[in-house]
Amino acid sequence: NSGTNSYLYQNLVKTQKAVSAGSFHDCAELACTMYVYAMGNSGKKGDLTVLNKELMDTLEQFSKEGVEQERLDQITGMAEADAVFALQSVKGKVSQLASNQTFYGQPDRIESQLDQIRAVTPESVSKAYQDFIEGKHKVTLSVVPKKQLDLAVREATFTTPDRTLPEYSKVTEDQLDIRKAPNTFDRSVMPEVNFGVEATMPDLYRMHFANGTDLIGTETNETPTVQLQIQLPAGERYVRQGQEGLANLTAAMMEEGSTQRTVEELQATLDKLGSSVSINAGSYTTDISISTLEKNLPQTLAIAEEVLFKPKFDEQDFERVKKQMLEGVVYQHQQPSWMASQATREVLFGNSIFGRASDGTKASLESLTLDDVKLFYSQHYTPEGANIVIVGDISKKEASKQLQFFEQWQGDAAPLTRPQIIKELSGQRLYLVDKPGAPQSIVRLVRKGLPFDATGELYLSQLANFNLAGNFNSRINQNLREDKAYTYGASGYFASTRETGAVVFSAQVRANATVPSIQEFINELNEFSQSGLTDEEVKFMRLAVGQQDALKYETPSQKAGLLSNIVALSLDEDYLQQRNQIVETVSKETLNELSKKWFDPNDYQIIVVGDATSLRPQLEKLDIPIEELEIIR
Repeated sequence: NSGTNSYLYQNLVKTQKAVSAGSFHDCAELACTMYVYAMGNSGKKGDLTVLNKELMDTLEQFSKEGVEQERLDQITGMAEADAVFALQSVKGKVSQLASNQTFYGQPDRIESQLDQIRAVTPESVSKAYQDFIEGKHKVTLSVVPKKQLDLAVREATFTTPDRTLPEYSKVTEDQLDIRKAPNTFDRSVMPEVNFGVEATMPDLYRMHFANGTDLIGTETNETPTVQLQIQLPAGERYVRQGQEGLANLTAAMMEEGSTQRTVEELQATLDKLGSSVSINAGSYTTDISISTLEKNLPQTLAIAEEVLFKPKFDEQDFERVKKQMLEGVVYQHQQPSWMASQATREVLFGNSIFGRASDGTKASLESLTLDDVKLFYSQHYTPEGANIVIVGDISKKEASKQLQFFEQWQGDAAPLTRPQIIKELSGQRLYLVDKPGAPQSIVRLVRKGLPFDATGELYLSQLANFNLAGNFNSRINQNLREDKAYTYGASGYFASTRETGAVVFSAQVRANATVPSIQEFINELNEFSQSGLTDEEVKFMRLAVGQQDALKYETPSQKAGLLSNIVALSLDEDYLQQRNQIVETVSKETLNELSKKWFDPNDYQIIVVGDATSLRPQLEKLDIPIEELEIIR
């Protein structure tokens, strides 16, 4: 697999021969397929001939050495926990029951399935490898940059075979074994929705620690699991200009083992417990996410404590992680979707911190040192201003007892963020970002929006947008996708942070439909801002918004996300109920006034990512000033 204790990770990723590597097994009704993959470095270092040999050598090593019982115990621990976590949602329950009934005639097969996993031995794994993998036919796929076929494993030998399809028109009905599902209702009649579903807030409890940390939690005992999230004031918003990516790099280094145990030893223990501890940096916080069976919470928190307070910060690990992040940036920043997002940031927010790529640039990442990571850790990994969210089969009293280690932690407040000045835009422009040879274009209409609010103008404006571009049946999606077939999907949304926001309408369209798509966006915005919603659209919004949100707060991890918003953004505990009331009572006149304010197409900047050479002559017909934008990567 792709875990830190796997052959592929140890042989290819940790040795920096590959950016990533792993394997997985995919089974369908008729056959199963084993996939083994590795991603090479960018440029000439990504010679797949060398990487393929390393990968084949690793498979040979596995063939000879097999798997130890210790590793099987870890896999069994993960399988048992996964079976429980899969039952946290309605979808998970239904999927398990339906799949097991369909393929095995035994809907409650989970326990017997786990018994089969527990019965696996090192010998049976080796036998399965010899029987089904060793020496069997395989297909090798090389993915390399254009015109650099010399980097491929070898010259391609595969040719697509001819297919002979039967002439179905000549097959009579009596020759087919048609199985018709019995109808107990009229399928031509769409079921009516008589009322909207309303999200409800669970019962909450709070605690405040003397070290400056706030805790919010809720008890739920549907499954014997606990989801815990520690939010530290260590997001990318706190990073100085020129050090973009530092928060992400620090979070990645926190996952590289402690001064007491290696990352492999820590992961082996977590796997046995069926638990996970992950650290990820966001805009304003770095989150330590902990997921575990309730019975294994103490052991899992002990690992989280070790990782948090005793990070290894090894120079060799730092060089490897930094290199992986650099390779990731090189790959990600070539994607048209990322280019469109970065163009949006730069157009709307200029040289402010909000105009920077949070994952860093090649230049910013290359400049970072291990000392930068250590300094960021010492200043921002602090309990002062931190938040803890806990959801699961655990009481407030027990939660307080288990978190004594965090309550006793002392630290100073993190440095404050600096206010940002954002230059106002004047006049409408079309910004063209070149993606040579692109067969598709990304079209965006963007303007500055509002900072986050839960029940104020931002939320009301989102309700106004629901019928314009906020769901599949919205005007813009129906126009560009269903009527014109320019795109697979067109949407619009209000993005917001604590400090600022943006309104974005976007679609990925055929290159030859770029100009017509822009025109349709403008037409739809113009019509909606001037004429507003119909009575039918208001009715649809009232019914649909609650239905759309019905399962957003179902599982412990979803509830944890809800609670983290409450504590991080200082929201009212009953804000969901307040939203329900707004959806039910907001007038069409209010939504129309907001539509007039926010959806006037003349207030939007236009961004196009695509082949500039072919697009520019067409775009000039729009009679909008064009500026070619060289985004910062």
